[in-house]
Amino acid sequence: MKFTGPTGRQEMVAVHADRRESDLTVVPPETLELWRNTGRGTDVSNATAGAPGTPVRPWSLWRYALLLVLIIAIIESLLASRYLSVEKEAA
Repeated sequence: MKFTGPTGRQEMVAVHADRRESDLTVVPPETLELWRNTGRGTDVSNATAGAPGTPVRPWSLWRYALLLVLIIAIIESLLASRYLSVEKEAA
């Protein structure tokens, strides 16, 4: 198949198209309407939120997990510094 690129240069492109996939019949309007409404189903969480149209965001736990890891790292550093400190002997 010949292809003209954006520079105007013609190139050859190898294409393996299945002729059975080349259905050029018009799609019925009912099918198009179903396709357009895909993903717009009723949302149960919005019904319980109170105000219609107000999206409900799920709780994000990554901030709490990050804070927990930070606290654990600080505690571990304090314990390690106490454990590994060298006691000075009196002369």
